[in-house]
Amino acid sequence: MMMMMMMSVGDVQFKDEYKRRNAELESDNEQLRLENTQLFSATLNERDSRITELEDSGTELKQQMSSLDGQCRSVHLRQVPSDISYFVIFLLMVNLTVSIDSSMKTVAFVMH
Repeated sequence: MMMMMMMSVGDVQFKDEYKRRNAELESDNEQLRLENTQLFSATLNERDSRITELEDSGTELKQQMSSLDGQCRSVHLRQVPSDISYFVIFLLMVNLTVSIDSSMKTVAFVMH
């Protein structure tokens, strides 16, 4: 015996409403995905740009420290410990001139 299922008008309306609501939600979901992509990609680009700036700055400071070490050696001074080198680089960055006498006993700072 074959049983046929009959769909009532209420069933058809329910399915139509389900399909309409599903299509609406899929559209909303796609819009939210686009917004997320746009928001996060801008933030990531800013972060990557900042990282690049900091890396470049670090490279520049290393070069300055190397240059200062070379200058110290060229005037036959003993090698400056690295914590002092960083301090000297900092002073140069804030526009101070550092003068160290040959005995390494006197240090003078002059602001520009």
